[in-house]
Amino acid sequence: MKNFANDYKYVAFISYQRKDEEWAQWFHHQLEHYHLPTDIDYDKYRSEDDDLRNHITELRPMFLDEAELAGGSLAESIDSSLNNSRFLIVLCSPNSAKSEWVNLEVQSFIDNGRLSSIIPVILEGTPYSDDADVECFVPALKKLRGTDRELLGISAKAGKEIASVKIVAQILGVSFDSLWNRYEREKEQERKKLIEERRRLQRLESRYLAEKGRTAIAKDNNQLAIKLALRALPEDIYDIEDRPFVDEA
Repeated sequence: MKNFANDYKYVAFISYQRKDEEWAQWFHHQLEHYHLPTDIDYDKYRSEDDDLRNHITELRPMFLDEAELAGGSLAESIDSSLNNSRFLIVLCSPNSAKSEWVNLEVQSFIDNGRLSSIIPVILEGTPYSDDADVECFVPALKKLRGTDRELLGISAKAGKEIASVKIVAQILGVSFDSLWNRYEREKEQERKKLIEERRRLQRLESRYLAEKGRTAIAKDNNQLAIKLALRALPEDIYDIEDRPFVDEA
């Protein structure tokens, strides 16, 4: 078995069809910039590769052909990148279900005995469908239906953020809830910081406008002073969501 830290160049290979490129780019960026938790008790969870949880410190780099591929033979480059990726994230849709390349990439992982490292993410459509227009799994995945090797996909229909955290949970071998609760806390903390920064800038602006207003009064320009005061004050002094109240204003 390869050592994750030393033998794999990429954390994951993102397989997709060109029509789903915006999705691919979003997941690529989101996963590479995900802040891995330091407070997760990994010993509570099982992982098929202890090297992963012992050595991984960030979910990068992720292979996305447009971002990573440079020259050479497409087939050779893709094959090399597949072999050097710990996981295969397959963006599944009716578009990718018809893609020969996506199917070959999935089949490559299966042929190399790495089925458990495939992470299907359902963007649109339905897996194992009899309707070709809505089928989102490539033939290499669809033929596993009804066997003990059948894969269930992560649905992105409930939200891209939820799907991205589910991918991380599967990569790390931890529970989704443990990561999602942490993710929501961090988003709330980030939101509060942005609000406080906005209020700080508004207070500075209000004091500046108040000073300009006093200067206008000194020059007998009361009309300008009134306009500046109205701009510096909240429409409702009890509504801190509008603009903080400052005594100078």
